[in-house]
This record gives sequence, structure tokens and C-alpha cells, in this order.
Amino acid sequence: MFGDGAKDSGVPSEVWRYYLLANRPESSDTEFSWNDFAAKVNNELLANPGNLTNRALKFAYDKFDKVRK
Repeated sequence: MFGDGAKDSGVPSEVWRYYLLANRPESSDTEFSWNDFAAKVNNELLANPGNLTNRALKFAYDKFDKVRK
């Protein structure tokens, strides 16, 4: 995957930045695969914040006498 291919893919630049930082090479080149890209984005970038949000909202709902406004 080259820079112009990433630009033409339609994936937002923020997602590419996250993936590149998460997979930055320490001592050698990094190999790109669409399967790894999709797994990282879905499991780390989307699922973790969604899970945190859900837990925080559930906690607030339970601790404030289950009042909805």
C-alpha cells in the first residue's frame, strides 16, 4: 500500500494515522494486509471506545437512581 493508494481508498486519514502509529516498525519493515487493517480498526479503534462509552453510561444510569432525562 502506497500513499496514493491510501488516499484513493476512501478510508479517513485519521484511521490511517492510527493504524500506522499502532504498527510502526521498531527494527524492520512492516507488512501491510487489509485483513490486519480491518481487524485493528474494528477491534481497537471502534470496539474499545464503544465498550467504554457503554460501560460509563450504564454506570451513570445505575448510580443515579435510574433517572432518564
